[in-house]
Amino acid sequence: MYMNGTRRVFGLLASVGVASIAAPASAQDQAAIQDAVQDQSVQQDEAPQDYVSEPGIGDIVVTATKRSESINRVGLAIAAVSGDDLRAQGITNVADLTKVVPGLTFARSAFNTPVFTLRGVGYFDSALSGAPAVSVYMDQVPYSYTALTSLAVGLDVERVEVLKGPQGILFGQNSTGGAINYIANKPTDRLETGLDFEYGRFNQIEATAFISGPITNTLRGRVAVKAAYMDGWQQSYYARPGDTLGRRREYVGRILLDWQPTERLNVQFNANGWIDRGQPQAGQFIFFRPNLTSGPDGFGFTPPELIATPLAPNKARAADWTSVIADGSNQNITPRKRDTMWQSSLRADYNLSDDLTLTSITAYAQLKRNGIAGDDGVAINNYDIVANIGKIRDWSQELRLANDAANTIRFTVGGNYQNSKVVERNLLAYGASTASFGVRFSRAGDFSDQRVENWALFGNVDYDVTETLTLKAGARYTNSDRRFIGCTYDNNFDPVWGDDAQRVLFNGIIGALRSSAGLPAAPPLEPGACTLIHAPQTDAAGNPIITPDSYLPGLFDTHLREDNVSWKGGVDFKPSSDTLIYANVTKGYKSGGYPSISASTTNQVRPVTQESVLAYEIGFKQKLFDRTLNLTGAAFYYDYRGKQLKSGFAEPVFGTVFALTNIPKSTIKGAEATLAWQPVDGLNLNGSVTYLDGKIKRFTGINLFGDIGDFAGDMLPYTPKWNVAAGANYSRPLTSDLTLDLGASMAYNSRAQAVIGHDPVTLTVGRLKPFTTVDARIGLSSPDGQWSVQAWVKNLTNEFYWTNVALLYDTTVRYAAMPRTYGIRTSFRF
Repeated sequence: MYMNGTRRVFGLLASVGVASIAAPASAQDQAAIQDAVQDQSVQQDEAPQDYVSEPGIGDIVVTATKRSESINRVGLAIAAVSGDDLRAQGITNVADLTKVVPGLTFARSAFNTPVFTLRGVGYFDSALSGAPAVSVYMDQVPYSYTALTSLAVGLDVERVEVLKGPQGILFGQNSTGGAINYIANKPTDRLETGLDFEYGRFNQIEATAFISGPITNTLRGRVAVKAAYMDGWQQSYYARPGDTLGRRREYVGRILLDWQPTERLNVQFNANGWIDRGQPQAGQFIFFRPNLTSGPDGFGFTPPELIATPLAPNKARAADWTSVIADGSNQNITPRKRDTMWQSSLRADYNLSDDLTLTSITAYAQLKRNGIAGDDGVAINNYDIVANIGKIRDWSQELRLANDAANTIRFTVGGNYQNSKVVERNLLAYGASTASFGVRFSRAGDFSDQRVENWALFGNVDYDVTETLTLKAGARYTNSDRRFIGCTYDNNFDPVWGDDAQRVLFNGIIGALRSSAGLPAAPPLEPGACTLIHAPQTDAAGNPIITPDSYLPGLFDTHLREDNVSWKGGVDFKPSSDTLIYANVTKGYKSGGYPSISASTTNQVRPVTQESVLAYEIGFKQKLFDRTLNLTGAAFYYDYRGKQLKSGFAEPVFGTVFALTNIPKSTIKGAEATLAWQPVDGLNLNGSVTYLDGKIKRFTGINLFGDIGDFAGDMLPYTPKWNVAAGANYSRPLTSDLTLDLGASMAYNSRAQAVIGHDPVTLTVGRLKPFTTVDARIGLSSPDGQWSVQAWVKNLTNEFYWTNVALLYDTTVRYAAMPRTYGIRTSFRF
């Protein structure tokens, strides 16, 4: 929502995101509160009746409890940033939120599927079917799969709210880490238009426009669109000097309709989507470790081209990628993205009485993907995804009943239903890997078809025992059924090498396994047939249970059925209007799932079961110095059970390959504090610090390097001990028609690990180095906010760091963050 008002209020709004901090860093005046109350998107979610505007830093209105409330009156750890601040800092996607949300980290993967970790709780799986540990919503509508969030959420938003800790009661998708809820700018009562234009380094061009206003007496509408272009920013350092990768070609749009035919009924329609025709980021080759090295007959022989490839230099732009398949086909496989997503939702709020509102939210989303990723960091086919083809279809329905926010006892009850289908197919080329020599492997294919059906019932109640004491409780029962159909298949028809060695080898393996189990021989594999071998189940002692179907190849068709009860209890204590002290105990779950990978046996594609977090948290929110200073703090302890981890699997033919596993027990201890201070009119200073101690307490298994052992005491992946942010924003009138705006922010992350393990190689290669980034901006604007122009720079010091390390087949790669970028941003409102 674009604010009008004094220069001081505009400066306060800008201070929220500059500091890279959470809850108390935003400012809105009483007019903003009233706008939120009148906004029909939260019709029943009334703002606090006793809220009074005060001088100094005010309160942002959030809907974290699915009611509009002042953020400083909600007994939860919440980060909230206004849309104006997101736009001022150029934060246009979920990955950029790490700059303004303490404790949130981001890791990049092959197809730019974002991976989020919040307070040390996260889930790394770049497959389309991976359910996130940190869920993303738009106006309370869930994006059930992380890939759906890539471009849709950052367009024309009013604010974003980040709820920390398990969120399994009021939000429709269970998550152990937290929830990120974007709130879109809503249709307005009068005609408004706006245009933002940006030009920056690498010929980056972003243009955003919107138009909003009444259509009829009862119908309002809003249309927003965005286009983004950029040249490739990565450069080939060895194979093809001068070639570039990483271009952007993105198109995003949203249509909102708000219809209020009667005083009791409000209906909202949201249609949004995006098209991505850019290129994925290539990983930087940083470590070579042959996966197969044994055998005098040449099995595991290292390709000379791989030995000759130098490691990537310590430069953000340096990378290499494959251009053709090295098997005689000369197929061009320059990495590219061909993704299309659209989503629609319909929300209806009906006031059954002055005290009760019935809300229905229906949503449908669809994504199609057809991409290529040279993911191994080298210009040969060591491990390339020459086709990643997939589709997501997701339908959800929520129905809930809530009473008025002014009641002493406030309740919300309801239910959710989700039905989705995720299909994914991968074609791999590894003709220049240690697996390809001697036995002449060069390609493989896999596909998976996963059907998910979830339903849940939930209830939440807040009871004001006195004016200063509130008790809180909630629970949700969730039932989940996930069906998996998939296989790995023979795709090794190479004219240069002649025979289909992969099929011949698997025929021999299958025959040997069945013979050793006393079973008759299996029919020989046909070209293109599934080569996935059905491994037998085991008894309590670990011995295989042999059946006539044991060690037969074919489709793997299985179910994972789970249920759980999430719950929460807490207390809020408000000794004064400026002080809140809270304590919560929360149990949350994340559903299990299957990996989408090439596998030799069904043991490799066994599912991970649901994980859970039991979270204990105490915190405070305090206003001081005539409400010019906001302080918040929290301390928490997470008992983390069954953490889902991408780990190694000892495959007898191909060496160490990927699998999913559950870590029996982990713990996370932490604390965080944030500050927002307005010492004088126009100057806003902000800061935050987060401390995390995430450790594995019990796990014996195998990591991605193939190391087998006890990993108790190892750091949890993507969990830096320290996250620190600071910033300042200053607005000063130069004339009656012109305002100067200055801003700067700093963010620091200490060392983290992308891979579990404590041996020197793992600690060195899997390390995410500590880094500090500095952003700055200077601009001019009109006091009424009708126009602004801004010069900006990100990563001012050109810090070289990376957000993820991925172990592939013979190579390990890192995903570097972008180098220093700079540009000009203009904004107009009419």
